[in-house]
Amino acid sequence: MRVLIIGATGLLGKALLEEWDLDEVTGTNSRNADIREPAQLRALFARVRPEWTFAPTTMALASSRRNLSP
Repeated sequence: MRVLIIGATGLLGKALLEEWDLDEVTGTNSRNADIREPAQLRALFARVRPEWTFAPTTMALASSRRNLSP
């Protein structure tokens, strides 16, 4: 299985990348693809063609935004 970990240099992403050894795992960070830029994400997905994608950074962003809501 092809797995893409976006945010692989962060705390959770790094742990996933280090421990995951059963599949073809590719890690990326903001130097390789800015998640705010759709064109960069499309190019990344075209190159890696992941079957599963983990993006712990986006989960953290969503969680922090939810906690800041009035």
